[in-house]
Amino acid sequence: MLIATIPIGYADGFNRLFSNKLELYFRNSKVKIVGRVSMDLITVDLTKFAKIKVSKKDYIELINAKNNIDYMSKIINTIPYEILTSLGKRYQRRYIQ
Repeated sequence: MLIATIPIGYADGFNRLFSNKLELYFRNSKVKIVGRVSMDLITVDLTKFAKIKVSKKDYIELINAKNNIDYMSKIINTIPYEILTSLGKRYQRRYIQ
C-alpha cells in the first residue's frame, strides 16, 4: 500500500469524524482517508498511483464540486456552516466563481 501524509488535521478544523469515512480527490480521482485524522495530519491511500511519479506540485482536494460542504456535513451528521467555520488559517484557499 502506498500511503501519503497530508499536513492537515483536527488542529486545522478538519473534523476527526472524517476518519476512515471521507474520500478526497487526487488528480480528479477518489482517494480514501486511511486511519484516524490526527492533530496535524491525515493519511490517504495512493496505491493506485504507485506507478506515477508524485511531485511536490501535486495536491489533494478536500472540498471541491464533488466533495461539497453539504455532502461532507452529511457524512459526519452536522451542518455545512460548522464545516466552513471550523477551518483554520493554514489552508491554501482558492475561490472559483
